[in-house]
Amino acid sequence: MRAARLLVALALFTMPAAAQERQWGLQTTEDDAFLMFGVPDTDDVGLSLWCRLQSGRISLFVPVAGKAREGQRLPLRLDLGGRVWRLPARLSRDDATGRLNAEADLRPITGITRALARAQVMKLRINGRDTAYPLGDADIPGLLAACARP
Repeated sequence: MRAARLLVALALFTMPAAAQERQWGLQTTEDDAFLMFGVPDTDDVGLSLWCRLQSGRISLFVPVAGKAREGQRLPLRLDLGGRVWRLPARLSRDDATGRLNAEADLRPITGITRALARAQVMKLRINGRDTAYPLGDADIPGLLAACARP
């Protein structure tokens, strides 16, 4: 079900392609909100934050490289401005691309999402790989507003 929502979001991620560099884009549907960091008009998504509208919860999706298998649980290290959280992530296979993605629940909108709103960079470590994502152009306030409980 979540994979289907992510595929819908990927289809909606159609901003004008000024360059073949990853960009942040916030998309909403009738039920969900997606903040994705990827190349517009492609299936290249480096990171996605997703929620059901007004649910009070946000999930993080990130592709996983290296040896891993569907259904496996891996620890995900999330660093936002020097504040670190260790979260469990579950691996699932994207039916469209065949790639493995990790999903981590960022818990109810609290400390993690407040730190996300203030941070300039999000650093992730999963399956032995480190990745950093710039947050300067990310519409974090828009995502938080869409996801917050009424």
